[in-house]
Amino acid sequence: MEYGAQSNGNAKTLGHGLKFLIYGRTGCIGGLLGQICEAQGIPFAYGSGRLENRESLRADIATVHPTHVFNAAGATGRPHVDWCEFNKIETIRNNVIGALNIADVCREMGLPLIFYSTGCMFDYDADHPMGSGIGFTENDRSNYSGSFFSKTKGMVEDLVKNYENVCILRVRMPLFSDLSHHRNFIKKIIGYERVVNIPNSMTVLDELLPISIEMAKRNLTGIWNFTNPGVLSHNEVLEMYRDYVDPNFMWKNFSLEEQAKVLAAPRCNNELDSTKLKLEFPEILPIKESVINLQLSNTDYLWQELYNKIGWPLYRKYGHAFEAFKIIVTDPDSVLNTLTSEVKKPGPDGQEVTEVVPAVTEEVKDALVKNIRRRMTPQPLKIRADVEMKCFQFDGVLHIKEAMRQAEAAGNDDCPVKIKLVAPPLYVLTTQTLDKEQGIVTLNKAIAACTEAIEHHKGKLVVKEQPRAVSERDDKLLAEHMAKLRNDNEEVSGDEDSEEEEDTGMGEVDVENAGHGIME
Repeated sequence: MEYGAQSNGNAKTLGHGLKFLIYGRTGCIGGLLGQICEAQGIPFAYGSGRLENRESLRADIATVHPTHVFNAAGATGRPHVDWCEFNKIETIRNNVIGALNIADVCREMGLPLIFYSTGCMFDYDADHPMGSGIGFTENDRSNYSGSFFSKTKGMVEDLVKNYENVCILRVRMPLFSDLSHHRNFIKKIIGYERVVNIPNSMTVLDELLPISIEMAKRNLTGIWNFTNPGVLSHNEVLEMYRDYVDPNFMWKNFSLEEQAKVLAAPRCNNELDSTKLKLEFPEILPIKESVINLQLSNTDYLWQELYNKIGWPLYRKYGHAFEAFKIIVTDPDSVLNTLTSEVKKPGPDGQEVTEVVPAVTEEVKDALVKNIRRRMTPQPLKIRADVEMKCFQFDGVLHIKEAMRQAEAAGNDDCPVKIKLVAPPLYVLTTQTLDKEQGIVTLNKAIAACTEAIEHHKGKLVVKEQPRAVSERDDKLLAEHMAKLRNDNEEVSGDEDSEEEEDTGMGEVDVENAGHGIME
């Protein structure tokens, strides 16, 4: 079995012959995975073995013969993670021993494993302050162990990430369309008398779980922040619930200090950087838009019904709804007019008859087409490369400027190239384009033109970072770095020598007898 690289967009989707073995049948993720597999026509079976029992895992695999294994099992506690504080041995068995067992057995038997983990291992800190937009990336290690649940999850991720067959998905505050489910974050907080109000990353399962199946098809591995882009505060979630579901709903806030008095363990709050996931799956919605869609559409049409009548049929017919959406942009009727549903109604003789009708009304169809066209409008990617450029010849500065002009001349209307100085000798080349590969090729041409020009004058160019797609976070970090360098280069009080300091030790010059010496 070859495992897909952790890069974005290079892995190929596997075709037919899929069969999934899923652990965590009684959990919300495991249960929803089964529903998605049924809707997409993917054969699957739930594992009956205990994760802490290696032999039972091997027996399940021998019986099912899966192509992929999904681990959605684990100890999270009921009604919440405080349970783990009082049941530490059971938590260790499930979250540590069990997770390691299934990863090891799958590797032993040549199977890829999708591991639904958690993002509750991070807490806002000085490098990732709340409200800054700087989220924790997949390369960051857990900085939070305030609860026993988070401690075990951080511990096991640090170990499981060494298995090259495992795809680790950091789920955070999961929300989904079943507002009555006790694991739904919305259901949890509408049941609390008081809530804190802090922005956090969140995972809309209705949108992202189908993507996790697509990740399995592509054999993607490594760690992924499995959250929608952006953050939502508790109040924002509750405001949307009030606006779209229950206009009479009310709630109260309290502080973290007040919250700590009623909890056995503190809770973490964080923003996870979802750039990596967004680059692989550009169709993912920002968290606020996704949560609005989750609760009710502007046509008062329940999204669960939309999935049943439109979403899942499109998955079955096109392999992925995204492929159908691309067609809908230019020819919506060819896709949506083929969708039908059966309605039972009394016939002329009073007997019940089944009538085939369009799956959606014209009103819903128009709303869908409008939204799909807006969402599918391509967004330009920013491609950046970092280089060091030096020229110590006479007029070296002029030669560098000429090399910069040659780099920018290598751009075109579709991929205009810009190059700017960060701090000598570091420069960055950037372009914005709808085509990632074209952008990378164009920047490589610009680097080659710049290199040729500067080497002609015996200068040197070294590529520090190859052309790659960058996020808003990368731009923000670059801007902060440039600002810091500017501040470091500015003269501050005390940098200038005073006149008295300059005169010290020089004595007084006898102008009339300047040629004869200095008067002491």
